[in-house]
Amino acid sequence: MLPEVLAIGVGASAFASALYSLLNYWRQQRRKEKAPTLEDRVKTLTGDLEVASASISEIEREISKRREMAEKLREDVKYYEQIKTLNEAQVEAIALTLRAEMGRSQRRSIYINAIIAFVVALAFFMLGLNLGGR
Repeated sequence: MLPEVLAIGVGASAFASALYSLLNYWRQQRRKEKAPTLEDRVKTLTGDLEVASASISEIEREISKRREMAEKLREDVKYYEQIKTLNEAQVEAIALTLRAEMGRSQRRSIYINAIIAFVVALAFFMLGLNLGGR
């Protein structure tokens, strides 16, 4: 029985080795067939250049946007520097104007609230008269 098992093992090993060699040979042949031609390489490089060009264009747009933003920030800084240099009289004049406007809106708000309260009270009074039933 031992020689038979040994013969089967040697035969199986030889078969596996031959199969592996055959598969390796076919793989090498396929690689040779699929080797990129000069035309394939040119197409690949052209595609890569187009992608790079698009990326560069996008970067240039981003740089342009950031330049515009930086310019706007410079203008804002200049504007706020001017505001900062307002003298005391100018600040007081602006404050008085704002206080006067707020006073007007507060008086208007008081009148509107009084009218609303009166109307609501009148509505409840009328409702109470109609539902209360003397």
